[in-house]
Amino acid sequence: MQLKNYHKIVSSIPATTRREVQLSMHILDRIHELLEIKFSGKQKDLAIALGVTEAAVSKMINGIQNFNIQTIVKLENVFNAKILEVCSDLEDDDYIEVRVKNTVRKTILVSKDGLETEEEYFSTSKLQVINF
Repeated sequence: MQLKNYHKIVSSIPATTRREVQLSMHILDRIHELLEIKFSGKQKDLAIALGVTEAAVSKMINGIQNFNIQTIVKLENVFNAKILEVCSDLEDDDYIEVRVKNTVRKTILVSKDGLETEEEYFSTSKLQVINF
């Protein structure tokens, strides 16, 4: 019964809102991943690097504060890594992105005709196929 209610509630949420939440969670996951890699998970070190308070970083990485482009760019500069990437239609149609478990800084893009290229990416997640 509870699962039925859950599905009813989720299906009533507008698609735009669901996408906003999904994108926010992906951004937060990426920031947590980079925080662990660059600063061993220490918010204080990130706060110092950004020139903000620890409380500000806590709000940021706990999803209390929405991210604007300026903040994302500052974080990318501190981490020296991308948080967001915009794909062209060509990339979306022609490539499948595969992230390999426990591989740091490697993404394999496989075209539908089987050709592979590699790009750098910080990843500790399980094997995922994205944009298929």
